[in-house]
Amino acid sequence: MNQNGNSSPGHVTRRKFSQLIGASSAATFLRRLFWPGALSMETTMFASGSTSYSTADFCLVGDFGAGYFLGNQKIDTQNPNALAVAEGIRKFVPLEGRAYVVSLGDQIYEPYDGSPSPEYPYNDETWLVAGVEAYDRTIGELYAPYIRFPKNSKSTYARMGASTQRFLAILGDHDWWHQPRTELHNQPSYPLNTASYPAQIAPSQPLYHLYDPSGKPVGYTEYFANQGDGSNSGSCCYWDLIKGRVHWFALSSDPNEVLLGTLSNGYYSSTLPGGLLPDGLTPGEQNQRHSLQGKWFTKATTKSTSSWKFVATHYPPYTSSSAANGMGGHPSASYMQWDYAGCGIDVVFSGHVHNYERLYKGGVVYVVNGAGGTFKALAGYVNPPLSISRKRVTDAYGFMTAHEGKGKITFTYQSVPPQTSLPYEKQNYAQSDCFTLLNKGVLKTVVEMEGPSSIIVTKGGGTLDFHGFDCSFSNKLQGVGRLIKQGNGTLSIDGENPDFTGTLELKKGALRLASEGGLTREVSLVGNGGILIVEGGCHSFDTPLELRKSLELDLQETRLVFADSSTARWSNSAILWLRGSLSSRSLRFGSHSSGITRQQLSRIRLISHPHLRFDRLDEEGWLLSPDPEEAQCQVANGTCLAPPKRGGMQCLQ
Repeated sequence: MNQNGNSSPGHVTRRKFSQLIGASSAATFLRRLFWPGALSMETTMFASGSTSYSTADFCLVGDFGAGYFLGNQKIDTQNPNALAVAEGIRKFVPLEGRAYVVSLGDQIYEPYDGSPSPEYPYNDETWLVAGVEAYDRTIGELYAPYIRFPKNSKSTYARMGASTQRFLAILGDHDWWHQPRTELHNQPSYPLNTASYPAQIAPSQPLYHLYDPSGKPVGYTEYFANQGDGSNSGSCCYWDLIKGRVHWFALSSDPNEVLLGTLSNGYYSSTLPGGLLPDGLTPGEQNQRHSLQGKWFTKATTKSTSSWKFVATHYPPYTSSSAANGMGGHPSASYMQWDYAGCGIDVVFSGHVHNYERLYKGGVVYVVNGAGGTFKALAGYVNPPLSISRKRVTDAYGFMTAHEGKGKITFTYQSVPPQTSLPYEKQNYAQSDCFTLLNKGVLKTVVEMEGPSSIIVTKGGGTLDFHGFDCSFSNKLQGVGRLIKQGNGTLSIDGENPDFTGTLELKKGALRLASEGGLTREVSLVGNGGILIVEGGCHSFDTPLELRKSLELDLQETRLVFADSSTARWSNSAILWLRGSLSSRSLRFGSHSSGITRQQLSRIRLISHPHLRFDRLDEEGWLLSPDPEEAQCQVANGTCLAPPKRGGMQCLQ
């Protein structure tokens, strides 16, 4: 490969791509390792993929820049794990089309010659600036057809690049370490570092630069100078970009940004309670409110009107990984724990930790996806993991696919087993995680509802239309939006769903609460038709009951408790029909006798005695029901012949 570009070839098509690199060691390796004699470079490295794989709208990959290393050994070929992941991505993202790839950082680790830098004593993994040729081996060789190269790029693969940006890249710590550096002296040392590398900012910490002293791009910027084009951030480190219905926000979370001035702090105070900073803010709060990058992010997300808002950042705000006890991971970057929910963010994607984890907190999904083919060891997780951790995949490399529908988008993590030796072997890809986001979308098939491990209802809400089929959810619902149960069929809530705190509206069919605690107390129930079946134990909600249309309630030897509903909306035409006999202390509204209004009381009826109505709650808010023998009421010609002996129900006149 020629780095200086003086002997650049003419226009190169995909058909002639094998001729372009025919003499390279990469080409020799790939032709030798793929099955004998049959496949050219074009049909192996950059094939459109098997027809058995469905096309994705985009894929995500992190920490893949292994280059010609396997473990700690330099090899003469591309790292087989990075190659396996890249091949998998090409099966879902065709070379031609609009689908694109999002890289979560660490596009490069060691350079092509493996020479350590004697200039940098802080970390023996850091090397001299690698230049275009090194990036060619770690990125271009795998993903060139998706990359829109900068004008006059010296990359051997530049002519193979895309005309539009189909490869969104962010800076990882290893990308920074390949940039030019200036040693800084007499810098303040911070008392306690919460970044992944405790010695990252110290009195003699070097400052990494994106450009050389003359202002020319070098290293990362030589390859990705056009990242962030069109963003008003003015930076190729942090930027935003709209791709279809998705608005991407790239954040640069490396501690080097503190020295550059775009982040204000990455560190806790060791002297103040709870690690708060002098202004009473956590590092995450301070960064978002006061840093250049945080202010830009808050303003940009507020203005966005896109259906989906996603963040891409290298350091994970939350991870169950650890650097301790030989786990090979990193701690959570607490200084990046921003108010993503308040900014309307749906998912925060990160890399850095060489494994896969999905977490959920306060309406936001956090995904750590850093197993794209690094030659470093795969990371482990602490036991127990973080309480917000929902899915972890260990001992596998992988990537994510995203398929978008109208008002919904499904993410799947495709894993591939590690290859620890050569020669390279083609791999099968296994679905290790799957989750669906809903934003005014409808899930219409059993596969859509039962396939994902989680269904996340965003603030935009969503609908389940069963079309007569029954479906059960156990620990599957998440989110803060309104979920509408539409269509015939029964939705059974089996087991707990602690991450769903939104509104559940029953419009048609049946909703069955099979066990106590199936829905959290924060969930709001809305009756808009259909049947609510409640079984087992006591189901309590700290929210009032709302009735837009009539609702049939079947209490099967259980208790159902709502908050004071006297101010809740009950339509004048809505009736709460109670099925079966109602024992005392079965249905409660609030904690006092005025938990519902008299008008609402008049709209509660027994299906078995439709002419009867309740007239009061007891002093604790329970709906009164007399003993069956005392509640016999015979109605003839609309006249009450035998009114009940004591209060609770009365005949309609």
